[in-house]
Amino acid sequence: MSLKKDLHFVFLNPQGNFGPALENYLGSHPDFGGQLIYVTEIARALTENGEYPSLQVDIVTRQILDPQWPGFAKEVEFLNPRLRIIRLPFGGKSFLRKEELWPYLLTEYIPRLQEFYRQEGRRPDFVTAHYADAGLSAVYLKEQTGLPFTFTMHSPGALKMDKLVTKENFTSQLEKYFFEIRIAAERMAIASADRIITSTHQEQEYQYGHPLYRDLRPPAAKFAVVSTGVDEKFFSPQAHFDRAGQNWWQELIQSQCPASRRHLSFILLLSRPTPKKNLLGFLRAFAQSRELQEHFQLFISSGDKDALHRLPLNQVPDQYLRQVVAFIKEQNLERKIIWSKKIPRCFLPPLYTTIRERGGFLVSPALYEPFGLLVLEALSCGLPVVSGRNGGPEETLPGRAILVDPEDEKSIIEGCCRYWKDRDLYEKHSRQGPAYIRSRFTWRQGAEAYLKNAREILTNKDKRKKISIPRLFFHLSAGKNEPQLVTWLRQHYFN
Repeated sequence: MSLKKDLHFVFLNPQGNFGPALENYLGSHPDFGGQLIYVTEIARALTENGEYPSLQVDIVTRQILDPQWPGFAKEVEFLNPRLRIIRLPFGGKSFLRKEELWPYLLTEYIPRLQEFYRQEGRRPDFVTAHYADAGLSAVYLKEQTGLPFTFTMHSPGALKMDKLVTKENFTSQLEKYFFEIRIAAERMAIASADRIITSTHQEQEYQYGHPLYRDLRPPAAKFAVVSTGVDEKFFSPQAHFDRAGQNWWQELIQSQCPASRRHLSFILLLSRPTPKKNLLGFLRAFAQSRELQEHFQLFISSGDKDALHRLPLNQVPDQYLRQVVAFIKEQNLERKIIWSKKIPRCFLPPLYTTIRERGGFLVSPALYEPFGLLVLEALSCGLPVVSGRNGGPEETLPGRAILVDPEDEKSIIEGCCRYWKDRDLYEKHSRQGPAYIRSRFTWRQGAEAYLKNAREILTNKDKRKKISIPRLFFHLSAGKNEPQLVTWLRQHYFN
């Protein structure tokens, strides 16, 4: 069956952080990560598919009227003639963390989405939901309208719990992250989705095989692997700094790197300030290795201040980064580190090529990475990579990068030292990286996979499964945990 040429796709993403302003915030907050790029670029590639010249795509998200977070206020914004961002008012005007949105999804977000399309006089044909909050929203939309949907979990709540939660801190972590609501929403989305999208086969087996999801037992046919893409024209091995970029680079070097260390190669580490990205774990390894300190200057980008590692601890705004900065001071590493605030996205390709030309590499020490878009973008520029092996990198990077155990400092040290000691391996990974990325990871290929799955789902209407959402999800209170779900989660997680 061929799809109608004016197919209307809707991407559900309640978090609200979409649009041209996104570049100003990437990496500065846990809610501004790779998922937003993934959604935007897949949506854009869908509208550029020549087989469906009238296909329409909407990213339906949240309107934010907050002077501290400008750029997300316009109700409808076109990224191209057939790709819109639709920002609906719900949950008040201020920026909210994604964990604070749960009480408003079913009572405001989805009703206003339905009203928006009623006023337009057109109903979407197909929905794709990203992250747990969108999954819950898609379940309800399907219950109300019958619209089929795919679900992409991106970062499972259960795996985040594994890294953060103990019996002792269970209550405090739930008060911060509302895991009981998130995991219940993920479970409903898994059960109701017409197709579950993963980035790798490993993700399918590892994430959805977690004990908190395992009893749902989705059949293999319900899964589809859609690899994340890279903009190969933007992330090019020929990228070089413009004048503004050169000035930025030179200022950082001159202000933070001692003259005696400016000849060294760089280890580049770009990290959101969260424990799962394991910045502190890498620093512990770096502090233990005389070889790494003698041969490499460490370049870190995290948080919202340059030279953050030289500030007094009481001026470091983030609790996790305070731990990081305290460790740097304790180990006397300040002179061996350049620290940049979040780097403008337009500077990333030339930064990667500059680090490569100086014999350096990117390190991504995350405890778990569902896919690892950052490392693929670096490889696309020919920059070699040392990556934690847990998650997607184990499937996407073997033979193309050095994989290490992110929880083993010795493994991190040995992996990083390999590039210094084995220059043939370094040159091989640098030379082969761009062609490898272009052969396997493009947004065009991802969009084609989404269209293929939509075609199959829309053909088999009789196989769609609806579930009813428990009424308690319509009565969630802002800032409060849900007692029934907390009891269920405590029992099932620790047992």
